Amino acid sequence: MSESAVKSDKSAQVEHFHLVKFFSIGALVMFVVVAIALIYFQNNQSTFFSNVQNQQNQNFQKVQKDFSELQESVARRDLLAIHESGNVNLTRLFANALWESDFAPFVAEASQLPIQPCRDLPSIEVDGKKKNSPQKSACYDELGDAVMAIEGFADINTRVFESMKSSSVLKIKVFDTRGLTVYSSDHSQIGDDKVNNAGWQSALRGTPASTLTHRGKFDAFEGTLSDRDVIGSYQPVYKPGTNDVVGVFEVYSDVTPFLKTIQSTTNQIQDVAGKNQSQVEDASVTNQIRVEQLSTTTIIIILALLVLLFGGLYLIVRRADKILVEQASEKEHAQQQLAQAEKMASLGQMVAGVAHQLNTPIAFSHNNVSMVKEGLEELNSPLKLAKQFANLTKSVAADKVSVNISKSRQFIEEVSEADTDTGMLQEMLSDTVEGLDQMRELVENLRDFTRLDRTKVTSFNLNKGLKNVIYIARTVISKEVEIIEDYGDLPEIMCNPSQLNQVFLNLVNNAAQSINGAGTVTVRSQVEGNMVRVEVQDSGSGIDDEHVNHVFENYYTTKTEDQGTGLGLSIAKNIVEEYGGKINFETQVGVGTTFHVVIPQQISADKAA
Repeated sequence: MSESAVKSDKSAQVEHFHLVKFFSIGALVMFVVVAIALIYFQNNQSTFFSNVQNQQNQNFQKVQKDFSELQESVARRDLLAIHESGNVNLTRLFANALWESDFAPFVAEASQLPIQPCRDLPSIEVDGKKKNSPQKSACYDELGDAVMAIEGFADINTRVFESMKSSSVLKIKVFDTRGLTVYSSDHSQIGDDKVNNAGWQSALRGTPASTLTHRGKFDAFEGTLSDRDVIGSYQPVYKPGTNDVVGVFEVYSDVTPFLKTIQSTTNQIQDVAGKNQSQVEDASVTNQIRVEQLSTTTIIIILALLVLLFGGLYLIVRRADKILVEQASEKEHAQQQLAQAEKMASLGQMVAGVAHQLNTPIAFSHNNVSMVKEGLEELNSPLKLAKQFANLTKSVAADKVSVNISKSRQFIEEVSEADTDTGMLQEMLSDTVEGLDQMRELVENLRDFTRLDRTKVTSFNLNKGLKNVIYIARTVISKEVEIIEDYGDLPEIMCNPSQLNQVFLNLVNNAAQSINGAGTVTVRSQVEGNMVRVEVQDSGSGIDDEHVNHVFENYYTTKTEDQGTGLGLSIAKNIVEEYGGKINFETQVGVGTTFHVVIPQQISADKAA
């Protein structure tokens, strides 16, 4: 295969890269990726918006609930404050009406009853809470009986019941400053110890304390009540005209109707809040649908724009692909022309050398033939004389013949001894034959070197090819450069010999041209595994560092225009790599350069073709 064929194969490989095909596949993949990403982000956006809506709904619901609870809490607080204030006034009125006249003497007498013995009795623990033991409870019961046995208790009880009749007050209790219950409208509670009660302690310090509780069962003035909400207030009783607390009142008021009103209001607020929440949720669903529709529309628009973009780019890529194919074709044609030009340049140098080699033997052969021709002309007279003598001898049968040489004496005298000496003519003819042999050898090597172009793939003895290359190379390189041949035993390989000859001829010529004056070029061959290695080593000037990375580039050369085109090594590299081989080099400035060519022993026909 010729250099143009190599370049053609390379261009064909470039054309096999279908730009439109790979662009379409790549664009389709990216289109799918973008579509998936858009769908993913749309789903995330929809989910995010839904989560935000849900969060807002929950927040709104919480606000509504907190508002409802706050309203109920404030209403209860206000109710408690109002009734506590009322109980304070009630206590004051009650104290003004009954304390000095009835309760003060009674409380003073009850305070004389000993309570400490009952307190000293042990308590018991039930469910983690301390309670009175039976003995302690019995002690307080006895203490209560003793209180109720005090004179005037019945009158006080009667006046209390008459005063609180038909009021909202459910129960009244009176404590002395020790915490002893000295009076209760529920007589079973008289004698109880409230010293540890926080409400009693607060009232004893002069601060009223109230609590709102729900009672499933409650003993009131008018009998036992069930399912009631009551406010219990501990109120301090002051000695008239002073700030001294002389006792504590506990007043229980019924606020069940008020709480029902509050609860009703709360329920109404909750109903309104529920309706508002429902409206908010409906609005959220509507907004979610709108957002999803908007997202879907956006995705469709983006995908449509991507399709339009793909269509535009596809047309551009098709046009670019067509231009690239045309450029590749033009490049292939140009490379073929360059490769042919490089080969013709090499052949021109080779022909000049061959012409020079042929000129010398042709010149002295021509000269010898001319001299032999002149010598042969001088043999005409002796030959004629000999011919006449031969004819005379043939015409006479006798053994002796008489010859009259008087007529031929002048002719015989013209024949000299030199005219009959053919040795010199024979030597000249021998030199001419030797020159012809040299020309025949040169022609045969030239024929072996060039005739291989007619064969693409053949079994080839690489050593023989190297010898032919070196023989031809000697015609163009300096006589001062010695070529050393060191061949190993190589198997024949299937290849295109003409291409490999061009590679090695280029390397040998480059090696010789790198030598200024006398030097050596060594050509070696050897087998390495399933590879064949050929080395071309010179003792030239080496390659400078600034040129090392450009050695195999097209048109790059440090030679003059008449020495090279800068394509030889580039073409050699392409040829070797087409065979599945490698070409590299080692160089040292001032020492020389060694090129290494490694090619497989077995080369497939499609690579060699």
